[in-house]
Amino acid sequence: MTKLTSILTLAFMLTFSNAYAQKDGPISPEVKQKLSSEFKSFRDENLKLREQHQEELYQLQLKALKENHERAKKFFKELSGIEDDIEFGNKDENKKVQEKLKKKRQEFKTAM
Repeated sequence: MTKLTSILTLAFMLTFSNAYAQKDGPISPEVKQKLSSEFKSFRDENLKLREQHQEELYQLQLKALKENHERAKKFFKELSGIEDDIEFGNKDENKKVQEKLKKKRQEFKTAM
């Protein structure tokens, strides 16, 4: 958005500067006022667009954060349920549980 704005601003300025560079004598106050008001309205419109874009971006980021938070809470609950199957002294079963935990963690990492 910034590059486009810069390009439009430069095009706007070059258009009028070239036309007035060919003109002899000073620029009339009416023309200066008109150019100033047009440029100000252009800047105001640009500012509104940037603020609107920033708000949309903020809302998307907030939504993504909430989704990730819910996903993490669900993941920790699932891990807790799997960890409940660990029994001290039962080495073979605990290895299977550890493999399940490892698989769940990998799934979570790829999902994030």
